[in-house]
This record gives sequence, C-alpha cells and structure tokens, in this order.
Amino acid sequence: MLSNTIYRLTKENKLTIAYFGGSITENGEEKGWRRLTTKWFEARWPETKITEVNAAIGGTGTDLGVYRCGRDVLAHSPNLVFIEFAVNDSGSRPEDLSRNTEAIVRKILSADPTTEIVFVFTITKAIDERLKSGVPFHSRDIHSAIAAHYGRPTIDIGTPLAEAAAAEKGWLEYTTDTVHPHAGGYVIKEKALLNGLEPLLAANAPDSITSYPIPAPLYDNLPTNARMIDAYELAQLSDPSVDWGKAQPDTALERGWSKLFFHLCGRWPATIGANKPGSEFAIRFDGSNLGIYWMMASDSGDIEFSIDGGEWQRKSSFDEYCLRFARANFHMLAQGLPEGSHTVVIRVSETKDDRSTGRWVRIGAFGIS
Repeated sequence: MLSNTIYRLTKENKLTIAYFGGSITENGEEKGWRRLTTKWFEARWPETKITEVNAAIGGTGTDLGVYRCGRDVLAHSPNLVFIEFAVNDSGSRPEDLSRNTEAIVRKILSADPTTEIVFVFTITKAIDERLKSGVPFHSRDIHSAIAAHYGRPTIDIGTPLAEAAAAEKGWLEYTTDTVHPHAGGYVIKEKALLNGLEPLLAANAPDSITSYPIPAPLYDNLPTNARMIDAYELAQLSDPSVDWGKAQPDTALERGWSKLFFHLCGRWPATIGANKPGSEFAIRFDGSNLGIYWMMASDSGDIEFSIDGGEWQRKSSFDEYCLRFARANFHMLAQGLPEGSHTVVIRVSETKDDRSTGRWVRIGAFGIS
C-alpha cells in the first residue's frame, strides 16, 4: 500500500513524482507510460498539484543511476519514485547491479524516509525470447529481491506487452524496434501499470505520514556515497605536477583542453573537450571507483588513461549508435581501487574508430564513489 502517497494526494493536495529509468520511461512524449501515468494522477485527483520529474535517460542503467540519483532525483524532493532499469541493467554484472540498485534505494530513503518507491519492469523481444528458452531475467529478479527486502511494490508492465505481441501480429505491432513501444504499445503498458497501481492507492488516507524504517543492507560495500563531480571543476584543481598547497593553474586548459559552453546532450550544463592527440590533464579523487560521463557522437574519439602511474588503458567514446545520434553516456574507468586518494591522467588518443569523423572527447562530469 502507498499510504504516504494516498495522504499527500488527499490531505496535502500535492505530490511530486520522479520517473527514474531508461529510454522506455523517457520516450513516448504525451503517449508514453510516464506522461500517461502523470495525467492519470491529475485526472483522478484534480484538486491536487502533481509535479512530474523526468529523471530518465535512454541507454543507461543503475550503473549511472547511482551516481546521478542526487542531482536528477533527490534534488527535486520527490514523494513517489518509479524505478525502471531492469532492461538496461540486463547486461550488467549481477554483483554490480545489485549494489547499485540497493544503493539507490538507500539514498532515496536516507534523504527522506517518507518517500515511496515502486519498481516498474519492462521487457524487450530479445529478453522475452531468452526467458522462453530458460535464461532468467536476472536484473528483474535482483530488483524484485531488493524491492521485497525494503517492502516496496513491483509492477510488471512488460509481460502484458510480450503476451499481446505473441498472441497477435508480433512485436512490431506495438513497438518501433522490438524495444521501444509506440502509442499502441504504451496503451498496453499503461493499462498494466494502472492495474497494479490502483490497489496500492485504494485505502483510505492514514492520519499521518509514515517514516519507513531502513533495514540492514542485503549487500556489502554499497556505493551510497556515489556522486557526480563537474569535469571542469575537477580537472582544473587536480594536476599532480604542481604543489597542492599553492594556487592551482587551470591545468586542463593549459594542456590542450578547453571549456565548451554547450551542454552534454542536455544532461550536464557544460563540458571540457579536446581533439588533439596527446592533449592531457590529471585529476585527483578520493574513493575506490571512477566513472566518466561524456558525449558519444559521430566525431568522438578515444582516450588513454593511467591510474596512479600504472599502465595506460584505452576507452572509446564511439560506438555504432553514434552513426545515428549523439548522446550522453557513462563508462567506468576504475573499480575496486584501494580506499584513499588516487591520481588519474587522461589524454586524447591517436587511435579512433574507423567510422568516426574525428577525435573529439567531450566530458561533462566524473562519477566518484
């Protein structure tokens, strides 16, 4: 039962809903399940002010979600959070998605223990076919176990779509690409969501808001301290070649990088960028894990990076999707480092994907935990 949500809808007459997920949640505009759900709340409780927070980013899962949760979700003080990451988490290592998902739940409840959470499960044709062949949907199973541990409800809006596709004309009758629903597919998803949501909102309003207890964690070493740090801020303060006790020069700019005054595909206010091989800068961070939040575009190149003076490694900011559109994406550079301070040197590589038209590297932020 979503008793706090009922109280806010009927007694406080205001509710902020955050939708935290991937492209199936982000997309669809007025006909997507996110917008249809918000409009359902508005029609059902017309005297209540409903605020929608679209915190979904296509092509991303809880690996990025745990780092951006503070900025994209908690900063809006939500009362109800829908979490939809099972599809995009399906390719993640179970140990990573377990810790990231649980850390997200604990971050939300630690910020406000009265916030209510609903896990929403979608599906794709490929995942459905694997399920039918006996391969488990491990991300959905892990999310379900975490939801149960914290007493949070789950609603499956993917299985009804898969059943309709199997019974009628196939996946392209309801989706554009066997993954992303079009209007007809979203109608099925929305019906399934409301079938699951209405019983959770059927009780009378309680006398007061409840603060939910936070149980002991299921997993060890949760990244509950995960946060995003602006790349420009971190890069200009973190050159190991200068005295840390003195004023720092703008080292990233001196070494061939510049601040680009445009956003990271709408996901971050600004970026630092370079396209000349050998352009480099260093950052210092405290933690065990480091991820890079950057642009992947048709002219994107590769980086080389070295951690604490170790061997150089390579990571590309180009993939096949760049041939069709630019997007913000997140990649881990280091995981499981010893706790403490670390220095990472990053430079533009000579190498690039043959399909890319350039060597641009554009970085919005770093994820640190």
